Amino acid sequence: MFGLPFLLTGIFIVCISVRIIPLTNAADVPGWAWPVIFVFGLVFASGGNALVVPSKGITVRCRTGLVTCGAGLSDDEIRYVYSSITCVLRGTGRANW
Repeated sequence: MFGLPFLLTGIFIVCISVRIIPLTNAADVPGWAWPVIFVFGLVFASGGNALVVPSKGITVRCRTGLVTCGAGLSDDEIRYVYSSITCVLRGTGRANW
């Protein structure tokens, strides 16, 4: 729950930048500042999202009978994503495992 304040702050800042939440001094804000405020809100919201919703999972490999628990992508998953992208870019179809 450490990231929840960051997520809510980011959403609040994005809502201010797209003028869903009005400011009393909106006329005093220069035009170049609105995109900067929007990006600032996105950074806060994405950081808060990464802290609130961590990537955890269980990988079950039926062929080997191996069950692994961990956070983030495992090395096999990274290799699979890389080989899938490579096969798509080469036009060879599916990734071979």
